[in-house]
Amino acid sequence: MASSTASQFTIRDFWALSWVGILLFALGCPGVTSMRDGARRTACLNNLRQLGLAVHNYHDTFQRFPISSFYPTQNHSRNLYMGLEGSHGSPWLKLLDGFNLEKPFNRYLEFNKVGLDDDGNLRFLTQDSYYEKPAWSTQIDFFICPSSGFSLPATSQLQPGAALITYGYSIGSQKMEVQDSSCQDYPGNTLNNGSANLGLSDMEHEISGLFSRQVWAAKLSDIRDSQGQVIMLGEILPDRSPLMQNGWMHADATWAATTAPVNFPTVPFSKVAADTPACRLPASLSTSQGFKSHHPGGANFVFADASTGFISDQIDYLTYQRLGDRKDGFEFRGFEERSQATIEDLSN
Repeated sequence: MASSTASQFTIRDFWALSWVGILLFALGCPGVTSMRDGARRTACLNNLRQLGLAVHNYHDTFQRFPISSFYPTQNHSRNLYMGLEGSHGSPWLKLLDGFNLEKPFNRYLEFNKVGLDDDGNLRFLTQDSYYEKPAWSTQIDFFICPSSGFSLPATSQLQPGAALITYGYSIGSQKMEVQDSSCQDYPGNTLNNGSANLGLSDMEHEISGLFSRQVWAAKLSDIRDSQGQVIMLGEILPDRSPLMQNGWMHADATWAATTAPVNFPTVPFSKVAADTPACRLPASLSTSQGFKSHHPGGANFVFADASTGFISDQIDYLTYQRLGDRKDGFEFRGFEERSQATIEDLSN
């Protein structure tokens, strides 16, 4: 009878196959992680693109970008129920009033049900399921970038109930001197077009970017540079700024300057320590009120022509200031023909 040797599966074989499996899994993980990061970055960019279109649709109606404050003399909202008082609040509040072609905002806030209560707070005012709910606590899903580290609902740590946003509007290369801060690394106003400290002005000639913190926002005719070379909106991280903690509806919360470099490493509130450098503290507005994200290598932006791009955190500082300013007179050759590749060095 012919003999045969049956192969036996030993413990050694088991461990060998296990290590092979672990190795293959480890090799595949970077690819999977990269794909997920790319998908999140794309989702963030799509959110910004929607907001950019909404800003332009708003401009088509009122011949000006939405102002980040109240309007003292005229109503810039189509909501008759809110009237003049409805003009209070952030630019995002004005955009919610149906200024997007696809109108995705309307399912969040029904503007015929929102108004001021006796205390002057925006609330849902009709006798229904929304009665007495503060409008500013309503979470707008696509106001949150999937890579921002915030889970929905994203609410403030400092202002209980306030719903957050991870996108901000640009005041540009503005003077950013904070008197009670020991951080003096980024005083701002590099191009001498943003003389109003911290963007506190309603005078066009004192504001570098497309928005101010007071009763002014640019018209397209105020942009003297190529529209595709001026930052309009970008990503922010509200867990690193006390003002941004006021939420998406607040009139003085989600502005950002290009004065600090992209992704400047401001420390989150939860990680502030006694030895945290002054410029990395959330209280240092010259750096905390800058554009930043959790994307490796940079952040997403929308430009004044509603085009989008990913700006590298290694971008030349002066180049970044020129992109923040709407009237420096400098033109980057070939900029509008750029792909979605990272914008890094355009100084030549």
